[in-house]
Amino acid sequence: MSESIHIPQELVDIVVSNLHDDLPSLKACALVSHSFLPFSQKGIFACIEVFTVPPPSRNGHTFQNLFNLLLGSPHISPLITSLEIYVHDTIPDSVLDQELVQIIPILPYMSSVKRFRLSHTCELSDWRYFPPHVQDALVQYWQTSQIVDFELEAIYFIVFEGKSRLRLDQWGALKRLSLLWCHVHELWSPEGQGSNPPRLEALKIYAEPDYTEVFGDKLLNPFSCSLDLRSLREFSAVITSNPRFDQVHALLCQISSTLQRICLDVRIRAPASHFLSEFDYMGLHAFPNLRAIHLILDTPCDVFPISKLSPSVRNITLEVTYHLDEYAEWAMTEWSTIDSFMESQDLPALESFRLEVHISTRDSCLPTFCLCDPYEVDLQAIRQAMPTLYRRGVLDVVVKTSE
Repeated sequence: MSESIHIPQELVDIVVSNLHDDLPSLKACALVSHSFLPFSQKGIFACIEVFTVPPPSRNGHTFQNLFNLLLGSPHISPLITSLEIYVHDTIPDSVLDQELVQIIPILPYMSSVKRFRLSHTCELSDWRYFPPHVQDALVQYWQTSQIVDFELEAIYFIVFEGKSRLRLDQWGALKRLSLLWCHVHELWSPEGQGSNPPRLEALKIYAEPDYTEVFGDKLLNPFSCSLDLRSLREFSAVITSNPRFDQVHALLCQISSTLQRICLDVRIRAPASHFLSEFDYMGLHAFPNLRAIHLILDTPCDVFPISKLSPSVRNITLEVTYHLDEYAEWAMTEWSTIDSFMESQDLPALESFRLEVHISTRDSCLPTFCLCDPYEVDLQAIRQAMPTLYRRGVLDVVVKTSE
């Protein structure tokens, strides 16, 4: 039998660059050709997406498909650094349980994973309804792995503390924690219980409005929460009620010396008079290392909810959402309000102010799930309404569409 032909690495690199948008084809090439050296394969297999239903694209895997791939090509296991699992409840519970059980044999191959995401793609999913042996396998994997970035989405009744086995003080490597639309039943330490929680660098909290009293009060209290936030550099939160606004502000003030990036999604529709009667503006002046602010406002409202910004701020992104009928009535007034606010600030380091406008006939259009309609917006009129930012040369206006 003739010897196998070695493909020059330069040619392999050309194949990789030409197929960069066709991940399934790249995977096929890498699996059948020894010429794909590890550094060529690294980007191809870095992120693996697994679904409990047939994947929506060729890039995804079912659990059985991924397991067969790992059995046939065990050399790709160390290349997987990001694992995303998407659970659907559109199938019968018995079938879903059978699918979830297939997670267990996959986990031993995931020793190199640094980022883990578990997402429920339809409605909130109850962690208690996961098969017990699946829970056991996941908990053991999370606590014995070296996961740096951990994300849960639309999962509720997760218990991290108390008598639970899922204790955050055993997650020494964890640096980034995202809890998106979750009801985390407990995330704080009971009184008198010592703990050694991971020192986080990034925290993202999107909580359901109905769980504000149960979830938000304790989670957003840095003194009762079992998270070490002394090194936190990035913070993101959705604010859906007046109490949450003050809670978030209090938390930010506790960690003001280290924060570099803040993202706040403020979903409170209120005129300035009502806003001020409920709580104070959020002051972000005494944040010496703050570099970037991303603010999302659910309009119309005639208030910019921040009183003063840190002089260290370099980049500001402002997203605003409008119903189609509201845009003509409210927008220009709000642009002027924002420009006047920026004129009053001392921001010598400011490099960019990005304004992203969402306009939709649907009430459900949100920046996190954009359903915007195509709509002609007079960009010149926006620039004229924001002369301070425009003359400074930092204004960038983007009209969003769902396309």
